[in-house]
Amino acid sequence: MVHRIATQIHPGAIIIFHDGPNGSQATVDTVAQIIPDLRRDGYRFLTVPQLLQDEASAQHRSPGTPRANVSP
Repeated sequence: MVHRIATQIHPGAIIIFHDGPNGSQATVDTVAQIIPDLRRDGYRFLTVPQLLQDEASAQHRSPGTPRANVSP
């Protein structure tokens, strides 16, 4: 998982981790390893509501850019 994320990550990417009903140590280990690496490379982590707010703010600041219709 770490290699796949590291080789496919790009600005604007969304990484989704799925966890089974009994938990997954592989997911926990991957998150623990990849977050420091991505932060070091300048990536930041947002919740979905933060991402939507960030996108709406960016569009609002750019004249002529259509605004997204986002419902809470």
